[in-house]
Amino acid sequence: MLRITLDKNSRSTTLRLEGRLTGPWVDELERVWRSITSDPADGRVSVDLTDVTFVGEEGKKLLEAMYAEGAKLKASGCVTRRLVEEIGHSFKKLSQNYVRCCETRLDGTPRVRASSAAEMPISLSRSARISPG
Repeated sequence: MLRITLDKNSRSTTLRLEGRLTGPWVDELERVWRSITSDPADGRVSVDLTDVTFVGEEGKKLLEAMYAEGAKLKASGCVTRRLVEEIGHSFKKLSQNYVRCCETRLDGTPRVRASSAAEMPISLSRSARISPG
């Protein structure tokens, strides 16, 4: 079972999760997530994993997708902190691989080139679209 509690204020929304993030509860969390992110007035979204006791593989994939779309993941226990670290590291590793960088030529037409993230003049944000190779 999973309890999802919404805490909203004028600048952000926090999804506080309690219980097991597995099975049908993953679909329920995704439904709630999509309803929140469809309204830009909800602001930044955080996911509080403090009281989560188990995360299945499908739950981890959903948390990765939420993180990639800009959600902040909060954790306090050893297991959930490790999970959040893994998600953050996997995203960071992906951003260090090759990315597609779109530039504009003098005539206004786009020019796309592959570049290493280290060569990029700007830092990548979590909301950047990243495609390896």
